[in-house]
Amino acid sequence: MKPRIFTISMMLLISIVMLTPIIVSAISSSYSYNAVYIVDGKANGIYHTLNKGTATIDGHAFYNGSKENWADGITPPGETVTYCLYREKTGFDTSYGCVNHYVSKNNDKSNVSKIKESFPSKLDSNSSKYYLVIVKSNNGWKIVGSGKLSTP
Repeated sequence: MKPRIFTISMMLLISIVMLTPIIVSAISSSYSYNAVYIVDGKANGIYHTLNKGTATIDGHAFYNGSKENWADGITPPGETVTYCLYREKTGFDTSYGCVNHYVSKNNDKSNVSKIKESFPSKLDSNSSKYYLVIVKSNNGWKIVGSGKLSTP
């Protein structure tokens, strides 16, 4: 009976050890922004560590109720925010494409607009030099966003 318990225990231990790299290999990195027009991660020194594979953005955005003094209107217009993912490298940086996210004029802190999208091109390298460029209309209205970038 003891050899059987030992064998089962060893098989269980080996299985756990073999599955651990798979479980912990998924990587995610948080992002947040406050944008009137463009937020450039590279220019701001904000990088993300990601693995090879399909990168996904999972987050939310909303109008925070503030605007520049030159912005038109008394309510936000509703607009598309574009998230583009790049990897810094020697020479030209590599682009992995962009995803769009519509933020309605009704989206505020209590009613956020959610996004969960995969970037069109798979990441070709494990790196700590990935960055986002986030662009919206230059209309003076401020959008706040946050979430996570993740890879398998």
